[in-house]
Amino acid sequence: MSPSKLTLVTLALLVLAACGLRLRGIDHGLPTTLEQDCKIPRQVELLRQRGSEWRSDKDFAWYPLLTAHLVKLWPEAHPAPPSATLEEHLAAAAAPHVQARTTVALLGLLAIPLTYLLCSWFLERHWSVVAAAFVAFSLLHLQFSQQSRPHVVAGTAFLAAVVAAVRMRRKGDVINFSAAGGAAALSIGCLHSGVLVLPALLVAFFARRTLTSKWRDARVALLLLPLALALPFFYPTLVFGSSVAGAAAVKQFGFDSASWTLFVGGHEIFLKQFLGRGIAPTVWALYSYEPVLLALLLAAGALWIVRRWRHRPAAPAPEQFTRRRDAWVVIAFVAPYATALLLYERTYERFLIPLLPYLAMAAAFALREIAQLLAPGVAALRRPLGQLVFAAGALAPSAYVSLKLTEARAAPHTTTRASRWLTEHARPSQDIGLWPQLDLPLLRDPAHLGAWPGDPSTALDARFAWPWARYQTLHMAESSAERWRLRWWKPKLVQMQQDPAAYLREQAGELAVIEVFAGGRTHPGGTAVRLELMRSARLVARFSPDSDPLSCDHPLGYQEETSVPPPHFFSRVLGASGTGPVIEIYELGRR
Repeated sequence: MSPSKLTLVTLALLVLAACGLRLRGIDHGLPTTLEQDCKIPRQVELLRQRGSEWRSDKDFAWYPLLTAHLVKLWPEAHPAPPSATLEEHLAAAAAPHVQARTTVALLGLLAIPLTYLLCSWFLERHWSVVAAAFVAFSLLHLQFSQQSRPHVVAGTAFLAAVVAAVRMRRKGDVINFSAAGGAAALSIGCLHSGVLVLPALLVAFFARRTLTSKWRDARVALLLLPLALALPFFYPTLVFGSSVAGAAAVKQFGFDSASWTLFVGGHEIFLKQFLGRGIAPTVWALYSYEPVLLALLLAAGALWIVRRWRHRPAAPAPEQFTRRRDAWVVIAFVAPYATALLLYERTYERFLIPLLPYLAMAAAFALREIAQLLAPGVAALRRPLGQLVFAAGALAPSAYVSLKLTEARAAPHTTTRASRWLTEHARPSQDIGLWPQLDLPLLRDPAHLGAWPGDPSTALDARFAWPWARYQTLHMAESSAERWRLRWWKPKLVQMQQDPAAYLREQAGELAVIEVFAGGRTHPGGTAVRLELMRSARLVARFSPDSDPLSCDHPLGYQEETSVPPPHFFSRVLGASGTGPVIEIYELGRR
């Protein structure tokens, strides 16, 4: 088999392996627990309605609409028939979210061959395969590939825009101009930070090999036209206006000069927080999710400096000249994007996903340089096959922990385990109080379906954050199946924290099902209520995502909790037996 065919086969196997990792357990937590900022299924629902409700729906403008338009191509999910089993109804309620997650996962796979293509312009063929493998087995990439958020899709789109920009720089014909403009438009249509691919496009335009004037080129219209069309298609709220009035409209798209806050689709960007405090969360995110990549990144920096010091060519060869100009295009994206993350205090781990391909390339470069240093003493490292075996050792930890995460997500969620305990040890007629916003996969008494956490008067369409309860209200009102007296406690935040005993006297029933908050994590009132339950009630069950149920109170969910220092995610996954929040059930007796 020729080297090119072998490479294609290897890349195909990498994509298939990555696909298996991402599709296994992709329905984890559904339909009772949603990831934060889960807006895409709601965007799809509004797109399918073809009405004007989107103009005033705050979720519709949360993300640009590229991912939602792609999810909309799926057949519309329908409710299960009334005679269906509980499992069938749960699957029907989860279906819109599974469609969104599957779309994100499949689009994320495209980053694997794109990483190989970009890396092949700088490194040898087999080292480019190694870079692609680092993306395929990335724990960070896998974590967000199984969520209804567009960050993984953005990682693919941003990478495609950089690849297309390099292609345009190398060969500025009509096809490559159109591809570069289209890829940049899709990046902006996927996530607001897609504007950061524009510097790469600009550098590629002026670094072209051409005998004509750099800027007086009619083909520049092929770059600008897709960008212009992207705004009305992916940002209709911004272009066509919104019926939201006053401050709410400003908070969709606007700027508050008093606080120096930029509002983009409901996201708040605090410009005063770009003071360099993003270094710590960026380094922690890499250490927590990608410790091997972090170590190899540091090694790559040191080895590159050594290489530059030892090898200083008097004049660059034509191939080296081409690589330098290609590198300018790559740096034009990586440098501004990485700088923004390092400056911004509120940098989160998912923001690093667009940088993963470049971290993978740096890791492949570091391994190549290390292999070359060791080659005089190790004969196997003088051949590509031996070098690949050497690289496989560096890839093994990430591949193993990614497999462990899929196993944990395929295992029963903690909400499922809690509901199974109730079916075995409790009665549907018992008064069971649920912590606000904690839901269980059981059929609920219709009398308690309307008591939504926060504001019971919330319109049904706005209750998308509780898909299982919403599904029961819409499609199971007439069902004669046995129901449970599950009711949400009212979230009286001040009373929870200041007088938890009085709060429990008002809210508690015979059983209390609560979420555990680690060290006051996100909810000091929740911690106070739990302490009161520990004092005055009897703990009858605890469900943890960890093999050791008492080892940690943090959830193992959709992202790290940062209100208190989170555990090391890589290590946490190694000891995981499932996913979900830590849940405890207390017996209180009748009140």
